[in-house]
Amino acid sequence: MSRMSQIDEIKNKLDIVSYIQQYAPLKRAGRTYKACCPFHSEKTPSFVVNPDKQTWRCFGACNEGGDIFSFAQKYHHWSFAEALEELSKLAGVELRQQSPIERQKEEHKQRLRGLMSAAAEYYHNQLLNGSPVSNEVLRYAKEKRGFTDETIARYQIGYAPKGWQHLHTELTNIGYTDAELRETGLISENDAGKIYDRFRHRLVIPIRDEKGRVIAFGARALDPDDQPKYLNSPQTTLFDKSHTLFGLDMAKSTISQSGVAVIVEGYMDAIQAHQAGFLNVVAQMGTALTEHQVKLLTPKYAKKIILALDSDQAGQSATRKSIDVAREVLLSDYTGRMSVDIRVLQIPDAKDPDDLIREAPDVWAELVANAMTAVQFVINTETAHLPTGVDIRQVPVFEREELAKRILPIISATENQAIRQDNLQHLATRLYIDYVQLLKWAENLRDEAIQRKTIRVLPPAPKKSNVPEGDDPPPLDVSALTPPPMSDDEMRVPIPPSDTDGTGKSEWDWQPIVLHKPEPLTPERELEANCLRMLFQAPQMYYQINRKLRSLANFDEILLKNQFAELTDDDFLANEYRALMRLFLDGLAQQEQDLHDYLEANVVPILQKTLHQLMTEDVIDRMKRKLKNRFVADLELVMQTEDHQETEQDMLRHTMWSALRLRRFRLLQELQEYKMMLTDISDDAHLLQEVRIRIRYLAKAVGAIDKGIREATQT
Repeated sequence: MSRMSQIDEIKNKLDIVSYIQQYAPLKRAGRTYKACCPFHSEKTPSFVVNPDKQTWRCFGACNEGGDIFSFAQKYHHWSFAEALEELSKLAGVELRQQSPIERQKEEHKQRLRGLMSAAAEYYHNQLLNGSPVSNEVLRYAKEKRGFTDETIARYQIGYAPKGWQHLHTELTNIGYTDAELRETGLISENDAGKIYDRFRHRLVIPIRDEKGRVIAFGARALDPDDQPKYLNSPQTTLFDKSHTLFGLDMAKSTISQSGVAVIVEGYMDAIQAHQAGFLNVVAQMGTALTEHQVKLLTPKYAKKIILALDSDQAGQSATRKSIDVAREVLLSDYTGRMSVDIRVLQIPDAKDPDDLIREAPDVWAELVANAMTAVQFVINTETAHLPTGVDIRQVPVFEREELAKRILPIISATENQAIRQDNLQHLATRLYIDYVQLLKWAENLRDEAIQRKTIRVLPPAPKKSNVPEGDDPPPLDVSALTPPPMSDDEMRVPIPPSDTDGTGKSEWDWQPIVLHKPEPLTPERELEANCLRMLFQAPQMYYQINRKLRSLANFDEILLKNQFAELTDDDFLANEYRALMRLFLDGLAQQEQDLHDYLEANVVPILQKTLHQLMTEDVIDRMKRKLKNRFVADLELVMQTEDHQETEQDMLRHTMWSALRLRRFRLLQELQEYKMMLTDISDDAHLLQEVRIRIRYLAKAVGAIDKGIREATQT
């Protein structure tokens, strides 16, 4: 069975209504089913499932939709690979068989996970077995650490008893080997070859991965003479501290709902925060945040990250390093700005989060709500040792300039331009440096960030075009997509402002919008494949596409946030292409590997062949072969090279043409869905008005897209 038909078979065997019914109480509403959206809070149901098309859509705040795969990914925070694995099991569809080596590796990992689970259970039972020593440790956990019985059970907190081989004996008795115990870091071996338990007479905290599987342990010494005070598992097959955030398995749902993640230093801090009801807290596993830890949180879960590390000198140093790491990872686009809001929480009196939350949870909540920006923190800490006011002039100019250049990168990455300018003015005043000079340095730094971020890939090998010139393509009749006639009162629903005089300014128009007759549509599957081919072969074009989309919004904030948001995997309907576009975006966000190396290393096996074809097949030949006589006029306009060799500008035009048509197809799909909804929601005045407003915005966006397509083919 082909990789494509496996995905289709999964969708054919699973009913989307039955699947979503497990997570949202659907009720029949005409031809569809409705419920309050499971992804945001609302009183009036705006979440609709269409059993005929096997699709879902939120007509409320989310304004998102898709099929059973996209719902599973969004609801469970799964990657496409995870959704594919879980839904295939549910559908009883066997995916590509693993090679003997792959199967052996996976079975080995599964056995090690079983071993770690058994160790966690052993430690937990040791804490609760009622012996005098266990009772003393349990009393310490409750009275000194402040853990409740519920917390101890929820986190499976345990006790590693005194002695050298208690755990070793327990696990080997149930069939695990010394080699497996060594590989998981549960035992150590001295120079004489004697084996002993790594954790002895310690309070033990299981460390779990994002899926809640035990992968390591953290252990707190109970004897004040034992060193180190905190001892973690070493790096193993299952555990890499730089790739792990403690508590993410329990915090991810709350972080996703709130969009805010608070990062503390230790697992004791995180457990205490969760116990007090602050469920969006996770703990890093080292002295400073790592790139992989940042990527565990964003863009999957968090839009804002608050660093709440210890207030001592080491904690402040770790905070500064964490900001730099986050800045490098989160530069989002060609503007060099960060895609996530980074904040810093500073605890007074050098207290740890653990202590503060136990003593004054209300103060903690207030500090989180009022956390300072990363820029404020950097300016404050970097200039704390300097004299204030005009006395700053006593510091040599070159020292002040060097200090400014250390601070400027984080200022340059600020998302809001007005705030960025305010920060520059504040720094100029603080360091007594000319504001214009600082502004120039900041622009240079942003250009350098863009240069690092943009991946330069040459377009396909130059070739001559033999396509003759042609006329404009005939218009396509889309009367079936036009909203039904409305009464005079209904026409009073405001229409989005339009730019009628070319100035970019407009007034609210109270006349109904008439859809322009758009140009023919490439069948969506081939269009999606073409767009991916071009992006894979010229990734730097992605940033140009997003710039074009922003320009088409013409400063309309609603259009900018919705119809003309950045090109993402949501623009693709075919699940395999959605997954590859998501992989492409992840590849752009990382900096450790060449983009193509990253794609090939991280693609799920079922999509390897598709990826290879898209990365290597000639874009223009593919378009000519597949489109044949359809849309020839369009293609002729796109390929007007007059026998000169293709340039990067030609490739940009081809890519822009495909991307805009892809977005146009998505907008028309949404418009059709909204039009079909009108009859089913006729008894819901509030939702009816909301849908009609969205129809008007979609119509305006389609008109702007048509204009953009014409520009792409004529430039």
